[in-house]
Amino acid sequence: MKSLYEAEGRKAWVDLGKGISILLVVLFHCEEYLPIVDTGTAGPFSFFRMPFFFFLSGYIFVSDYTQFSLRRKLKQILRGIVWTYLIFALILVVPKSLSNGYPVADGLKMIFLGWASWFVVSLGMAQLFFALFLWRCKKQKGILMFMAGCLLAGILIKCCSESVLPFQLDKAFFVVLFFGAGFFYRIYEAVVERFVGKKYFALSIVVFLCLMLFEYRYMHGSTSNVFWGNGIRNFPLFVCYTMAGIWMMLQLVKNLDATRLKTICYIGANSLVFYYLNGGAVKFWRLLYYKANNEFLLQHRWLSFLIVFFLVSATLFAVVVAIKKYCPILVGDKKAFNRCFPKYNW
Repeated sequence: MKSLYEAEGRKAWVDLGKGISILLVVLFHCEEYLPIVDTGTAGPFSFFRMPFFFFLSGYIFVSDYTQFSLRRKLKQILRGIVWTYLIFALILVVPKSLSNGYPVADGLKMIFLGWASWFVVSLGMAQLFFALFLWRCKKQKGILMFMAGCLLAGILIKCCSESVLPFQLDKAFFVVLFFGAGFFYRIYEAVVERFVGKKYFALSIVVFLCLMLFEYRYMHGSTSNVFWGNGIRNFPLFVCYTMAGIWMMLQLVKNLDATRLKTICYIGANSLVFYYLNGGAVKFWRLLYYKANNEFLLQHRWLSFLIVFFLVSATLFAVVVAIKKYCPILVGDKKAFNRCFPKYNW
């Protein structure tokens, strides 16, 4: 994998974390689109798989916030988020519309209102909010107040409306909270690093499991996930649950040797493309699974599920490698952009 994933200039543990998060998304979509088993992970994992990704995105948002450049950051958002979102959403609009049974015109409407790929759009909006505020204010207290204001705005929106707003604004304000947590973690990383280790990893698992048991035992699974549910039931518990999950995942990736997990690091380095394509890959292998109608596979559902998960992941990996090699501009590659649009200095 050395030729595919080069850690130079990157933080391998961040790519590892992103890779694990995206693989958990693929796992969830395999279970959602091919409901032949119940892994029991859909509920608990939903509270941290995407928030942890937001946290990591905040961590790498800027290396030195005192030297922040709005112009440079807007170019990164345009190239990495806006461009890739439009490219892949438009490429997939026809097959996605046909498979979901709605007109292509509705699919186009969803794209331009920011309703396709909620995760990418809400992340892009959060980055934009953060960039604009950081451009005007670099005081840490001010940034904390901004995060609190976004959290309040998100709560008010959820209380007043159950509709999905254009450009995922109903989710983007909540994303700022976890994005900002990653931003501040980078500032105080040297201090927090003292609490990273195997014993703290074990403690983080215990804390997360205790919160999970409390939620299911006393709240009966009623806590709202603000990213894919309506309302804000048990919101303080949701925040604690999610932060505990983020802390557990952070301990995990910090305790793993990323140099031995380059395949997952590669997935993390190209995580958005995996996200864009994973739904289509799952549906493709689901179709073949049902077409095969194999008695052995039908009787051994767990084995079938694991095979499908592996095949989906391998398919995505192969497609991403091919795109990066033959048409890197599709994934917002910086070198490809500079070759095609040299005067903009991407």
